[in-house]
Amino acid sequence: RYRKARPRFSRQRVCEPPVRVHLGPRLVASNSGIPTLVENYLVQQEKVVLSVRKHPGIFLSHCLLAASWCVVACLLTTVTSSPPVLGILWGGFFAVSILLAVRVIVWRETYFVATEMRLVFITGMKTKKAVSVPFREINKLDLHRTRIGRWAGYGEFVAEPARPNYIIPKMN
Repeated sequence: RYRKARPRFSRQRVCEPPVRVHLGPRLVASNSGIPTLVENYLVQQEKVVLSVRKHPGIFLSHCLLAASWCVVACLLTTVTSSPPVLGILWGGFFAVSILLAVRVIVWRETYFVATEMRLVFITGMKTKKAVSVPFREINKLDLHRTRIGRWAGYGEFVAEPARPNYIIPKMN
């Protein structure tokens, strides 16, 4: 009376248990929930080992600049009533805020991905740029972290080339 449900599509994706690599309180990488942006740059047989973004702490200087500019603009607004001065102050604040917003949008579209075959660094807001380095060209991949980096959840990946004359592209 009851039949087993048949799959609707002929090609179903096989779900594997997630491989988790704990890199700190904020950086946890897994192969489940891979963003579509990352999947677009992978070959069908590739499995993601690590997929992380840059640490959000890179915005600290921009946030401090925007906050200090806002405080100065508020203080000078109470002191002076000159429209050109106030226009320059608040215009500068909004320019710094827009710069911060653009940096956040670019950060959301930037990924560092390590697959079984290669390292991929994807960046760009409208036009994407992907830098790919195969693992055969890398002798060693280290994660360097300071004590504060361990506590805050950030570090720096350092790749050592396999050949002495091979230059690994910079992944900023």
